Amino acid sequence: MELGNTRLNVPNNNSVGLLISLLVRYPEVATINFDPRARTLRLTFLTRPGLSEDQWHQVLKRLQQSVEVYARLERQRVQRAWFDVDSFGELVTLVVERDVETLSRGEISLLVELLRDLLGEELMVDEVGATGDDDMYMQEQYIDQLLDDLRESRQEKCLVAFREEGRVVVFNR
Repeated sequence: MELGNTRLNVPNNNSVGLLISLLVRYPEVATINFDPRARTLRLTFLTRPGLSEDQWHQVLKRLQQSVEVYARLERQRVQRAWFDVDSFGELVTLVVERDVETLSRGEISLLVELLRDLLGEELMVDEVGATGDDDMYMQEQYIDQLLDDLRESRQEKCLVAFREEGRVVVFNR
């Protein structure tokens, strides 16, 4: 946006809307980071420390395989798929980083359901934002549209979205 001779660097409202919608639709996701330079979305999940190092290795392997198979089915070539686990005392973070060019809402749903199956009660879920089936369908359609918009737009600001006391907070980083 330009104001006289001054250029304001304002994030695209659709990218902010996407991060909010993803957090509302997927209560399993704790935070989302959008890096416009790398053109990636980083989804962070929180879990309790109940798995061994070998079990975590198997989880990461299953996530990687799932992304590869999903991409083949969609006739896509994944540009970036990175997974990591880190422990912080009584909390474990699982990070999934994907390129926005090939990421789809269907893949996000697949990853979330896979994590629910693999981690069970260990996966932390914010049930405050749970919505009904009709609302979920509308939210999914909106997410599809916003992902398409994000692929076509360019912006310079890194965005971070997370939950805090039942609210979704988004800010520029």
